[in-house]
Amino acid sequence: ILAEMNPVYSRLLSPRVDRLERLVRLGVVQYTWSSLNVAAYIAEVMVELSSLRTVVARANEVLSTRIEGSCHAIAAQSFIILNDGDPTVYTSLQEFLTAQRDWASATAK
Repeated sequence: ILAEMNPVYSRLLSPRVDRLERLVRLGVVQYTWSSLNVAAYIAEVMVELSSLRTVVARANEVLSTRIEGSCHAIAAQSFIILNDGDPTVYTSLQEFLTAQRDWASATAK
């Protein structure tokens, strides 16, 4: 589960990971295989593992489909049009800004 966590959100999930680690550590110290509560302890650990696995899967989905997808769409978008090395295309800053505004308006439609 920890290997599937992206460093982008690992700090956000650290309280859940810490809770699971404390639970496992408690079992290592407190229980033996002959203890009467081992089955309940194992069930509790499995619930925490399942919960963490679900949260990590959802976080991975959000990161891959929504955030990274949006970043790729933004990266592929042109925000200004350049003159391709022809210095005579725009003779003034105002002309450049007007061309950019017109292009942005046309692209937004």
